Amino acid sequence: MNKRNQGIDLFRCVAMLMVVMLHVLNHGGVLSAAKPNTPMYSAAWLLYALGFCAVNCYALVSGYVGVGTEFRYRRIIPMWLQVTFYSVLITLLFAVISPELVDSNRVISSFFPVIHRTYWYFTMYFALFFLMPLFNHGIRALAQETAKKLLIGLLAVFSILGAAPYFNLLGMVITEDIFMLGEGFSVMWLALMYIVGGCIAHFGLGRRVPAWKLWAGFFACALAAWLFKLTVQTSESAQLKSMVEEDALLYYPSPLMAGAAVCLLLLFSRLETLPRMPGRVVRFFAPAAFSVYLIHEHPLVRSEAISGRFAAFTALSPGGMLLRVAVVSIGIFLLCGCIDQLRLLLFRLVKVRQLVDRIADYGRE
Repeated sequence: MNKRNQGIDLFRCVAMLMVVMLHVLNHGGVLSAAKPNTPMYSAAWLLYALGFCAVNCYALVSGYVGVGTEFRYRRIIPMWLQVTFYSVLITLLFAVISPELVDSNRVISSFFPVIHRTYWYFTMYFALFFLMPLFNHGIRALAQETAKKLLIGLLAVFSILGAAPYFNLLGMVITEDIFMLGEGFSVMWLALMYIVGGCIAHFGLGRRVPAWKLWAGFFACALAAWLFKLTVQTSESAQLKSMVEEDALLYYPSPLMAGAAVCLLLLFSRLETLPRMPGRVVRFFAPAAFSVYLIHEHPLVRSEAISGRFAAFTALSPGGMLLRVAVVSIGIFLLCGCIDQLRLLLFRLVKVRQLVDRIADYGRE
């Protein structure tokens, strides 16, 4: 684990590109504009299902990398500064460009992105961060067979049984989130994904599974979730629709979305070293991957530049729509990644990391 795995860096980039694609489809209005029971609707939701495991992927990587590194509390500070930098900067830019959108309360809250949940993922990750040393120690203390049983138990209870609220079988109506997973928008779910990723890395789980089986597993999970949604959505059976929700398998803790993410993690982790040119591209964009999320998912950027902007893609053919979504998603990723190079340069010029280390060392004296 000491040598940097370029496949994992590539996985970060791919997962973030998938996140952008989901936002283009969802926030951008493509999914809502597509008419049910049409090829456009099926194509849009197929693309959505293929990318929906992206958040799980990112959480798995945190555990995969974190379990093998020395934990230091100071590492959360540069990340918090990165989040606050974009939260404040983008808010101030909008205050200048469109002052009607920004009041004093919004400016003040931009300085506190965690407590105001400006970015839900970072708020959950911030809390998770302080549990990581406990998880790391626990994973390292486990025997391999015990770890396997633990993973099976965790996924069976929290992923499979946790899906109960989406089903109404045998007349049992369960309307509550029984394990408070918040549909995956929670510390609890990110912690479970962290543990899974950590166990995979520490024990080398899944190394012997052939690549073709992992690809088959990923596509089978995504396609099954997609077909399930279309079947329920297009069904004329009132009984079926009363028994199950059409998105029952398209949410983060879904066993299919967890399985799809694990398959991708195992595939990308095997790459380790990339060819020279792709390796350079990945080294350039990997440090900026998280900032792609911070820039394009800022509430003001999302509401003014993304929300409903791409609904017109549904006027094209399904193939044309898929191409446009891909081009826009890649464009957003590349643009935000290049913007973050300026932030990285600025942080190096003001020696943010050295300053954080100095403060941390001073605190220990």
